[in-house]
Amino acid sequence: MLKQGISILALLTLATLGLQAASPVPKIRIFTVDVEYLTVSNFNSLSENVTGNEDLGEAGIVRSDPESRDGMYFVLQLSRYIKHIPLGSQVLVQYTRSDNPQVTSKTMPLADLNKNGSYLYVGITGPDWPNPDAKITAWKITILDPNGNPIVEKKSFLWNQPKNTEA
Repeated sequence: MLKQGISILALLTLATLGLQAASPVPKIRIFTVDVEYLTVSNFNSLSENVTGNEDLGEAGIVRSDPESRDGMYFVLQLSRYIKHIPLGSQVLVQYTRSDNPQVTSKTMPLADLNKNGSYLYVGITGPDWPNPDAKITAWKITILDPNGNPIVEKKSFLWNQPKNTEA
């Protein structure tokens, strides 16, 4: 009787493990997007002063110009840790500015972001954001898998609004 009880317990354990393994990975969602102009001083930390290396802890960061920290940032709060984004993925940022109503698109690789945090800073920096006084008027952010297929997308309310074409 004891052996039969153990084998039933073993079967139930294996069945449970099998169901867990077959469960799909939960979908990544973008909860919030904050847009703000940040400068190098926003990223300085005590550890950087000691080591000379930028340290955002568990937050991920990508910039259109990796050599420049000053620029307009989209701060994404994700539903999952950044490390759950497939390797080789990219982020596509489309936006309009207060000083330029034409849509601008920037695609940046999400490389080496094995982070346990859920905040991703996406910066339009350096010459890609030449006017610190300009504001974002509308935006759309898409995270693309390695094949270019959308994983998740979020857009501002104004993104789909009709454009005023009258002069």
